[in-house]
Amino acid sequence: QYTKVSIASGQYDANSQPNAAKILVFPDYQYPVTLVTPGLSGFGVNTLKFYAKKYDAGYDLELIIGVLSDPYSLESFQEVDRVRLSAEFEEYSFALPAVEGKPYIGFQFGGYADGETAFKSLRIDDVSWDIVTDQPPMPAVISLPLDNATNLDIMQAVKMQWANGGGNPEGYKFYFG
Repeated sequence: QYTKVSIASGQYDANSQPNAAKILVFPDYQYPVTLVTPGLSGFGVNTLKFYAKKYDAGYDLELIIGVLSDPYSLESFQEVDRVRLSAEFEEYSFALPAVEGKPYIGFQFGGYADGETAFKSLRIDDVSWDIVTDQPPMPAVISLPLDNATNLDIMQAVKMQWANGGGNPEGYKFYFG
């Protein structure tokens, strides 16, 4: 009933208000409680970044980061790394290797040592999956309409399309004229 992954909203629950993911586990429940991302691409190119903390300084707690082939089957979980959490939010960053057929990232509760009896809880916030680049953002690559195109019928719908030109842009400015 209480062991679960949920969304917490409170002054001490989130690094960036208002919400964060909360994993709460009671010691009598030994199933590997895991928060799983949607399927992703870009392994080996992107960096996983997030903030995490344990809820109370009175216990040790590890967070295990791994990949899965099936988000509904924790038997497919493959550990990649683990971190020991503190009671304050800290930023973590991982370059995850591409593992064939495992497009999901899992954040898994690290478990209990023998004899521990208190419940444990952790928070995960501000998760991002960013392109690693040492280059500044580049201009967009225009594909439709072609740059300097002429004789476009502006009374008809004109499709505009562009792609990322490289780097990690935060947006684009569009000029017409």
